[in-house]
Amino acid sequence: MTEHYYTEKPKSEYKEREIIINIKNTNFKFKTASGVFAYGKLDRGTQLLAEAIDFSQAESFLDLGCGYGFLGIYARISIPSVVMLDINERALKLARRNCKLNKMKCNVIKSDGFSKLKNSKFDIIATNPPTHAGKKTIFSWIEQSKQHLSKNGKLYLVCKTKLGAASYKQKMQEVFGNAEIVNRGSGYKVLLSKNL
Repeated sequence: MTEHYYTEKPKSEYKEREIIINIKNTNFKFKTASGVFAYGKLDRGTQLLAEAIDFSQAESFLDLGCGYGFLGIYARISIPSVVMLDINERALKLARRNCKLNKMKCNVIKSDGFSKLKNSKFDIIATNPPTHAGKKTIFSWIEQSKQHLSKNGKLYLVCKTKLGAASYKQKMQEVFGNAEIVNRGSGYKVLLSKNL
């Protein structure tokens, strides 16, 4: 089986590249690495996801499948409590380094989906899910998100249209009773469900 980013211990040769991303007129540095999603760049889907999130009135944020940590750090500019989760140990090391590098305090946890979270609740959960891990995994993330969202909390999910966006929107509609497209571009759709 080919190694993908939803791998606990990547075996690929470690290569590192630093990138600079301008967020709200401030430059942020990020270390990226091979074996971690979006090596050497900001993925377009993640960018569209970040642009779509409404942070107003949110106090807590979960970056589900955080990769090198861009989304969590982006959220931390606006909200006081940010948790980042990933199964990929290389991603977690980078996320921790990037938090220090950008002087952002976030809680970075090794977890397979929600397995280490217990009863935590969040105002916003956002994910650019590992589509290559399969629909079963992502459907379970959508289902579990409902238990981990506070009242009126929001789940944001970005996906390539050709890689199942319609089926994820349908699943979100089933679980939450609502689902809408809040951003799109470059073959991606950003989906939103509210925990009403």
